[in-house]
Amino acid sequence: MAIRNILISNKPGTRVILSGNEAIARGAIEAGVQVATSYPGNPCTEILEALSPAADELGFYVEWSANEKVALEVAAASAITGLRALAAMKHVGLNWALDPLMCVNLSGVEAGMLVVVGDDPHSRASQNEEDTRFLASMSELMMLEPSSPAEAKEMVLWGFDASEKLKLPVLFRSVQRLSHSLEDVELGELKLRKTSPEFRKEEKYIVTGAGARSLRLHKSLHEKQLMMEELMERAPFNKVSKEGGEEWGIITSGTGYTIAM
Repeated sequence: MAIRNILISNKPGTRVILSGNEAIARGAIEAGVQVATSYPGNPCTEILEALSPAADELGFYVEWSANEKVALEVAAASAITGLRALAAMKHVGLNWALDPLMCVNLSGVEAGMLVVVGDDPHSRASQNEEDTRFLASMSELMMLEPSSPAEAKEMVLWGFDASEKLKLPVLFRSVQRLSHSLEDVELGELKLRKTSPEFRKEEKYIVTGAGARSLRLHKSLHEKQLMMEELMERAPFNKVSKEGGEEWGIITSGTGYTIAM
């Protein structure tokens, strides 16, 4: 079955083989994404490639942006006006998009916004290695790390909901081996959205860098850290895998869990 037909299928319970990138795309569609942007870069290029053929039929907007900074700004502007949005890029692309990221973490958003970033351990298709988890710490935003394509799809859905509860973007970290691995994935129900964009002229969206105002917004971001912790504590992806009688355990996340298992 062509990937387009899989992504637009509204037959919950159907099981299909998807790559990590295709599963992320399907998760975004099930979450009701209305705007998807990207600048091509391995290992995340295939996310927008998968979304593009489905966009016209399902009625959402996709854009290959001029660069990653523009991709993040278009997605952020969309989320600020009430449209669920996704921006996808590789790790070095997030460097390019740090300027708007370090402002939208202060202004916040209205609708769910997911920033999908693909790291490249062992630098298989990149000029360097980077661990974007450090940028999550610096930006003080929640970051999700799926361990498999199937979990990635479900985590995208959860991430959009968490973003709307926090009124903040959520970072979503993939890596080369997750983006391009294959797994049996169960499709869920499509929840298409027809929200119309509306910009509310609030001061936090006009200027975020004018002295005391940015300090107030930073204080508000700090106050949301506890809410992030509470959401993560209740997340359905936290689990203990054991056979019984173990004296030691490994605490891990993302593909580290898959490797440990």
